[in-house]
Amino acid sequence: MDFILYCSLSILIIGALIIIIVKLVGSNSQKNELIRTAEDDGNAENQFNLGLKYLYGDSVQQDSHKALEWFTKAAEQGDARAQLELGAMYARGDGLPQDLSRGIHWYTKAAEQGEVESQFRLGCMYQNGEGVERNLLKALGWFMKAAEQGDARSQCNIGFIYEGEGPERDLDKAIKWYTKAADQGDALAQNNLAGLIYDQGPADQKNLEKAMEYYRKAAEQGFADAQYHLGLIYFEGLPARFEGSPPEPGFLQGIDWMKLAAAQDHQGAIKFLEEKRKHMYWD
Repeated sequence: MDFILYCSLSILIIGALIIIIVKLVGSNSQKNELIRTAEDDGNAENQFNLGLKYLYGDSVQQDSHKALEWFTKAAEQGDARAQLELGAMYARGDGLPQDLSRGIHWYTKAAEQGEVESQFRLGCMYQNGEGVERNLLKALGWFMKAAEQGDARSQCNIGFIYEGEGPERDLDKAIKWYTKAADQGDALAQNNLAGLIYDQGPADQKNLEKAMEYYRKAAEQGFADAQYHLGLIYFEGLPARFEGSPPEPGFLQGIDWMKLAAAQDHQGAIKFLEEKRKHMYWD
């Protein structure tokens, strides 16, 4: 019985080893075939795909320099996806020395072909003066190109620029672009739009309800600043009940939103709750 069991185990182990060897040979064959194809046919898509495999270590050993090599081959043929990846590798310094000027060069190549992510990233670099002189007009130009393709982050950033204090300031345009992003579910845009409506709009019930609507949408996505401001609105709506009165539904909702914001280390919410605990109980 022991001899039979030993033989059975040996057969199973040998079988498992054979399967592993076959897979390794198959994987190496597939890798070699992919490299040969990319080298022989000069196809930009194959070169881009091989670059991705080296970048992420998919079926090959991760190698940023080889990824760079294959992305460059594809990018020089005009492949916008490869140009984006090259821009990102240089801009971030992924596995190679950071080179912002080269990052901007390749982002621009891709962006000029209508590649949305590159347009957004170029806009951010001009907005923040990262690798280039800060230029809000150029930032707006690239954000506009991406925003017109429906990119919510670019729409939000356009709203932010128009809300600013510079010569580009235009609150009507800020509301327009924040709304476009907010209606796509962008939490930052929802929060900024609510703040703009609440702070700059008429102090009437309609505006209060609209601000609360957008704050709530952002807060329900876990956006701490919206949770904090929503909590503040509930408190400010009940000023006579801050001291000594029985809690009301609005008061309790305000506390709940403040707690959620504080749980995310929102300092304003933490300080607010600490101050209120000096004067009242709520749990």
